Amino acid sequence: MAGFMYNMMSLRRSIPGASALVRACYSRQFPEDKASEVFGLRFRSPLGLSGMDKSGRYLNQLSDYGFSFVCVGPPELSGKDGYSTPSAIISNIRKSKPRTIIAASLEYDFLPSFSMLYDFVDLFIVEMTEHNSDLMEEVLDELVGQRLCYDRHIPIILHFRTGINPETESIIDFSRLSGIDGLGVDSKDDVVKLAEITSGRVPIMVWTSMENPEIVPSLIGEGASLVVMEPENGKFRKGAAKKAFKLLNVK
Repeated sequence: MAGFMYNMMSLRRSIPGASALVRACYSRQFPEDKASEVFGLRFRSPLGLSGMDKSGRYLNQLSDYGFSFVCVGPPELSGKDGYSTPSAIISNIRKSKPRTIIAASLEYDFLPSFSMLYDFVDLFIVEMTEHNSDLMEEVLDELVGQRLCYDRHIPIILHFRTGINPETESIIDFSRLSGIDGLGVDSKDDVVKLAEITSGRVPIMVWTSMENPEIVPSLIGEGASLVVMEPENGKFRKGAAKKAFKLLNVK
């Protein structure tokens, strides 16, 4: 998040009533009868936000714009190259006292980050990239096995940053057999492919640019359960969720 946006979020936290004002201006929460239950969690709308608060400092302030969940991470144990450590994210979550669903993205140090964050987030998103695709079956096995150690079931979603292609179909089959709760993709075409491959039996998340909220209704229409909006070139569009809600006929 740009320095200006961080400053604005910090300022809002110190002004009584500021969050309520932002919610009144931007948030267009789905009616209660349209709220969705996905992965066993109740989402007040199908829209989430990723890429704006990797350290978890401004979860409530960002959710005020209408997002029903906010993604944090990916963490990195050493905190190098600008990444937050799991401990730093946990500290920020505790301070925030979040009133939104928190999704933790995992791309490095999968098992230790998963174990450290487990009691503080609501779902995990495992990022499959070109660099870790060969290890993904092992990673998923470790995470699902570790989850058995906890009383609370936290959903695990596998996000195909590599796209859906013949090479990834074996991973899709493996993930379903291993107990993964959902799958994620980055395009409308991949939503269609994934819905066909899974016969619509697996919840699908799709990532899209905040610059194009017009595509949200068609993504949901093709089978996505949740849409994750991401900034393009670091630019946060305050009205992106509001416009998407309007296109979904939420006044």
